[in-house]
Amino acid sequence: MPLPAEPRTMGSYTNTPDRAPLAAMPILNLGGA
Repeated sequence: MPLPAEPRTMGSYTNTPDRAPLAAMPILNLGGA
């Protein structure tokens, strides 16, 4: 999935792993799955 201009929604776990720790990964996975 491409990352347009919102790295805080889908690219948070890939682009900014510092701002989005492991706690954001399951949330994005469950919500985006």
